[in-house]
Amino acid sequence: MRRRGNFCVGIHLNTQKMKTSLTLSTLLVTGLTAFLFAPWTHQGKPGIIQPRSMFEWLEQPEVLRITLETDLRNLLDGASNDTYQSALFSFEDAMGQQQEFLAEVKPRGKYRLRVCDFPPLKVKFSKEDMARRNLGPYNTLKLVTHCVSKQSNGQDNLLREFLAYEYYQHLTPMSYRVKLAEITYVDSQKREKPFTRLAFFLEPTEELADRLEERKSKNSESPSIRSSRAAPWKCGLSNT
Repeated sequence: MRRRGNFCVGIHLNTQKMKTSLTLSTLLVTGLTAFLFAPWTHQGKPGIIQPRSMFEWLEQPEVLRITLETDLRNLLDGASNDTYQSALFSFEDAMGQQQEFLAEVKPRGKYRLRVCDFPPLKVKFSKEDMARRNLGPYNTLKLVTHCVSKQSNGQDNLLREFLAYEYYQHLTPMSYRVKLAEITYVDSQKREKPFTRLAFFLEPTEELADRLEERKSKNSESPSIRSSRAAPWKCGLSNT
């Protein structure tokens, strides 16, 4: 369903279709994003660009498949605990090479930390390990998770939030970049069965600030112009 007027665009995701499979949800959001925003995508250059940070390394054109192995029961039972626990973070990069990081993970957030069955997470990587791979100093990533156990509801809400960030990113560079991923959660203690859910990473705030600082000398837009460009995004959120 779309409504055009006052520059508002409403997106309705068919929850019943999303129940059929995780793959269908992935194809839907990937195709929709590519169709709507291909002319403005920041990945317009051909070939593979050397990533400067962990976030940029994860920022591949397709939905990234990641395995996160940790003590899941301890992670969820101690959701109010602010202590990191060890984890193994692995994925296949754009060159087809398997990458593996020793990492640390902990729950994060305020409201969602209280209400979510599976709260948002913060993943921290070793700065020394990142330096050996010529990656920048931004060694923590915020991971927005599915939140609720019921798969259809969790994925529906997550995709809506992801697309809101995507819309705003293509309205103005003065916004957080996001990266959609399929996360397979593996219990290192073998007490829980592995399961896969959609999630997305948020660009670190420090990385956003440095990126905007690089653009500062080239940016001549006035605040009023930026505000007018953001208006459809705000209106769209109010209609979801």
